[in-house]
Amino acid sequence: MLIYFSPDCEHCQQQTQDILNKIDSLNEVNFYFITNDPFDRLKIFNKYYKLYKYKNIMLGRDINFSFIKYFKPTGTPYLIVYNQRKVLRAVFGQETKATRLIQFMNETM
Repeated sequence: MLIYFSPDCEHCQQQTQDILNKIDSLNEVNFYFITNDPFDRLKIFNKYYKLYKYKNIMLGRDINFSFIKYFKPTGTPYLIVYNQRKVLRAVFGQETKATRLIQFMNETM
């Protein structure tokens, strides 16, 4: 799952916390948090949520704005779900409850 986010976005923070609250049910999902924000904000976000503790969560900066150019997100958070065969399965253009993500994964993956 690709998650385009901004560390300062309240909805992104809530999305992250909700995912972490349900991480045991999402441990088979690889999360790639992507931002264009400065590295220092990304570090603070990582430290605050202790994302470094989770083997299935990666954070990165998109310095070339490739995500925006390709996916054209309408806001943050913006979630892109692929299956194991790298086939696009869904796009969630707003904060989405982790329970909904779990339900979606169980139904379609």
